[in-house]
Amino acid sequence: MAVKTLLLAAAMAAVASARQARDNSPLFTTEQCQVRTLNSEGHAAMLKDTSAVWLVDYYAPWCPHCRQFAPAWEKAAAFYADKANVNIAAVDCTQNSQVCNSEGILGYPTIKLYHVPPEGKEPAKMPPQSRKNTNTVIAWVEEQMEAHGMKTSADAGDIDAHIEKINTDCEMGSTTKTAAKAKTAEQTLDDQSLVMKYKRLHDAGIAAVSTFENGFYVGTTVLEGERYDAAVTWVEALAVSFPIQGNREALDSLAVAIKKQIKWPQSEWNAMLTEWKKNATATSFPANLFESSEKKNWAYCTTYTCGVWTLFHTLSVSEIKSEAALKPSEIMAAIRLFVKYFFSCEECQRHFMMANPESLLEKLAESDAEGPRAVASWIWKMHNKVNKVLKYSQWPTRESCPQCYVDDGEPLDLNPARLHEQEILAYWCAMAARQAEKKLLVAAAKNGLAIPCDSDATAFLLAHPRGAYTAARTVQQTKIFDYEAHIRRLVDSTVAMQTDKQLVPSAVEKELRPRTEATLQAAMTAFKAQFEVHKDQEYKINVLVCPSEGDTAGQGDGQVLADTDVFCHVGFLPPLRSEMVKLEVAGLPRHNAAAKDSAWVRERKAIYDRMAPDMEEVILMDPATRQLLEGSQTNFYAIQDGAVYTAEDGILKGTVRSLVLEVCAENGIPVKLSPPTLDDVEKWQGCFISSTSRLVLGAKSLEYEYPETKKFMTRTFPPHPILDQITTSVRTSVIGKSSEVFK
Repeated sequence: MAVKTLLLAAAMAAVASARQARDNSPLFTTEQCQVRTLNSEGHAAMLKDTSAVWLVDYYAPWCPHCRQFAPAWEKAAAFYADKANVNIAAVDCTQNSQVCNSEGILGYPTIKLYHVPPEGKEPAKMPPQSRKNTNTVIAWVEEQMEAHGMKTSADAGDIDAHIEKINTDCEMGSTTKTAAKAKTAEQTLDDQSLVMKYKRLHDAGIAAVSTFENGFYVGTTVLEGERYDAAVTWVEALAVSFPIQGNREALDSLAVAIKKQIKWPQSEWNAMLTEWKKNATATSFPANLFESSEKKNWAYCTTYTCGVWTLFHTLSVSEIKSEAALKPSEIMAAIRLFVKYFFSCEECQRHFMMANPESLLEKLAESDAEGPRAVASWIWKMHNKVNKVLKYSQWPTRESCPQCYVDDGEPLDLNPARLHEQEILAYWCAMAARQAEKKLLVAAAKNGLAIPCDSDATAFLLAHPRGAYTAARTVQQTKIFDYEAHIRRLVDSTVAMQTDKQLVPSAVEKELRPRTEATLQAAMTAFKAQFEVHKDQEYKINVLVCPSEGDTAGQGDGQVLADTDVFCHVGFLPPLRSEMVKLEVAGLPRHNAAAKDSAWVRERKAIYDRMAPDMEEVILMDPATRQLLEGSQTNFYAIQDGAVYTAEDGILKGTVRSLVLEVCAENGIPVKLSPPTLDDVEKWQGCFISSTSRLVLGAKSLEYEYPETKKFMTRTFPPHPILDQITTSVRTSVIGKSSEVFK
């Protein structure tokens, strides 16, 4: 009884943790079809439970063969549902890596049979041919048990009839149906849009980092020997073939770091990798491309497998010109090595290696002089062979690339006579184009005229004299959220920062408004002239009003701002996020909260450079009162006793903050215009931040140094209905608070 109770508790714990999975939900999350989900505690109990036979599926949610096998596993569990001496279970190795490493799991799915016979020390491993379907699974189990004089008394003659007899409420196969639906939906996206190209870059980055974090250590806790050599080869291949020079520089620094040791215990590796990810932001594009894969969501893909194929395709069309560049066949060799050692879908790995023996490398090498054509075509065919096995559509579809196929009205296949391979290669190369290795997708203008720009917003602001600035977001591309508030901020900050001139706000606005609008239009026109824009993409806009540089006078018609320049910087706005984030208390209040002063950008950068890589924002605290005033670029709020607390004085009041207070009033949520204090942190029910780019983001934790003991503490927060209500209301209210600015 104790074991059964422990297993039930373990299953519930596994379900709770599984819901937080980033890529895919686990394949088995309930006892619905008698598949017991095991975490480390439940697995330990299973090993001790010699009163029953245990059949355990070790899997990864992203593994396509695991997903294909899931319905058969559920059906086998349903078949044995009335047999107390046979239990069917599953372990999600992405959530329970220590369990899977202790079992020596090197590929997914791996099926093991325990306690046959009861005194047996080693479990039996199911061979791949027995994983074909429910019948072969049950036949193997019965055979193993019979060989040791054990019987289940189950009628294996008519499996469906037996299941119908004992279990009428088991709905199976929902996971694979959901995956197929998601796959169908993703194929409607425009492959060759600029936004899609950068979504694929984003996903290739996640796939690469996920391998660094997890793939190198599947089934082991030490990277050494052949796996170490393969890891070095793979990172070096990425370092010379991955898109964009800054990304290659970051990956090259990782290759250098790896080679400082020839043996990496996982704890030492994790510490090194954390430091590398932090430093990679200095050159990578986007800056967070190589941050923790657990912190990011896929932009286009839905699984790690899709991300890996995206990475393979990206590398296969690499035409980087440098002495270090790999030949196409060398890229293929690196991909093959990756699959052999680090792609832990067992079926995928076996099929890939069988279809691509080393002799194929020699054949492909003969085409190296022709560029990436042969290797790109090879990867494309391999991918579509997998699609066929998984019953996915051939890619690209006839609709998205009609020139890729012979128009004969027949279903697509890989028959060379029905393919236009040159068109297929051209299609993929265009889809994966590097945009001439551009570092950033940005544009800028000065005093109503477009100017060259190749820097992000922070660098842009710091490159010009100190002045008043504001950061805005577009809505539906042509509107700016709370546009009038941004104009007021520029006017008020300009007046506050130039007290020696005794400026009159109305006079400043009269000149500044038309100049700002002209500069906004010029920057946006320049952006759209350079880059293709997806219909759902929004922009982040920074406007700076500062003293004219050198002897160049500003373009204002009046006398008030004749020696002032107006700059505008435009870039893509990241998609809104829903996941809760980490915050830390680690900064002093700003000196001039009355003005949006670009000098703060420099101070803020220094704070961010010291911030841990997994932190979203730094919260500024008055050390004398322990009052938490605001974030370095956000407003800060705490939920306490059912009310929202936020500072009113000594802060820069963001445009989104006004909307937060407004929706609180509309929804009857009490607001206390008093800063939350660190002394009350244990009383909080939650906390959150707001800003132009984030709108509202809840915090899952707040890290701070306890003043008396100087010890670092962490306060964690679950989701809260008040936070959910504010987040939803703010997002739905943004459109109504926006003004048309761009035609």
